[in-house]
Amino acid sequence: MLDLLTGGPKTASPPGSIDFLPPATTAEDEDYEVLFAEDLTGAAHFEPNVILMFGTRGKGKSLGPTALGRFMYDAYRAKNVDVQVWANYNVDFASRCTPFLVDELNAFPPEARRKLVLLDEIVEFMPSARSMARSSLDFASVVRQIRKRDIDIIMNTQFPTEVDRRMLRQVDLFIEVELYRRRGGKADLKMYLYDYWGTWTGDWSLSKKAWPPRHEDATDVKWFLNVHTVFKQYNNKEVQAPIWSEHREQILEEEGWKITYLDDVDDEDEPAAAAPATLQSYLGSHIRTDGTLSVGLTFDGARAFVPAWKTRREYQEWLAGEGWHLQANGTGANNMVAFPPEGFTS
Repeated sequence: MLDLLTGGPKTASPPGSIDFLPPATTAEDEDYEVLFAEDLTGAAHFEPNVILMFGTRGKGKSLGPTALGRFMYDAYRAKNVDVQVWANYNVDFASRCTPFLVDELNAFPPEARRKLVLLDEIVEFMPSARSMARSSLDFASVVRQIRKRDIDIIMNTQFPTEVDRRMLRQVDLFIEVELYRRRGGKADLKMYLYDYWGTWTGDWSLSKKAWPPRHEDATDVKWFLNVHTVFKQYNNKEVQAPIWSEHREQILEEEGWKITYLDDVDDEDEPAAAAPATLQSYLGSHIRTDGTLSVGLTFDGARAFVPAWKTRREYQEWLAGEGWHLQANGTGANNMVAFPPEGFTS
């Protein structure tokens, strides 16, 4: 994990992408120091960590891992580090989404290397009340050895006190989140960072630390801006069925999951799928689950097919001419979306 605590900031006004604020700033500031993904410090090689985000209902505990996962994914790509995202809930930028992700990781599959893993409701897989269950023991072993597999884990829970203590001891950074909504559909997260085990600060004086950690004991406080940009990039409405439930598969299928297993997925060593050969196929491959195409996020890729385009306006005019319906979705640099014309095929 690239370093969240000591990344060097630069001055900017709020852009439309996810931004990470250093301490002593507020989300309401008009101008402030913004830490962009590419500014994070750390070596270009993979340095895995475990992060646990928590907060009460409606405070952004599910939004947090998705936004942070997107931010870290972009940060790794900015440093040319090849990392894939795996999640146990539906995430647009993940290469694998399955409610059986913990089960798969427990088997130490060879594919589980250089991954950024997002886990929703970790308490359903490692609860303190079932700390001696086979699944809990297996996953505790996985987490202890993530550095040998280059696996980052960002997970969430409502109450960290309900999570198995073996998992808690492996957490490098605890983050409590509070969601703040702004006009125009914007949203920010206030994040209290707790280096509880002294990974960065070297403070091992546990006798002086409350559990769960309190705001006044936070190692740092940062704002995570414009998290509304990932609202449509994930779906956490599916129930995370307890790993010990006898009716787990039935519950998951009723929630709409199509049950697949890692053995059914093409091996990563096989040749990658061919890149889109035409602009039409490129646009079709980037239509999101809500049926829209992000104009801002696809401009560079589309311009590879039409180098004459110099601005997004030219791209938008072409889309409109081809029958795409353009619509502003919120605010920011990447707020424009396009709906494909009737009968569009890629």
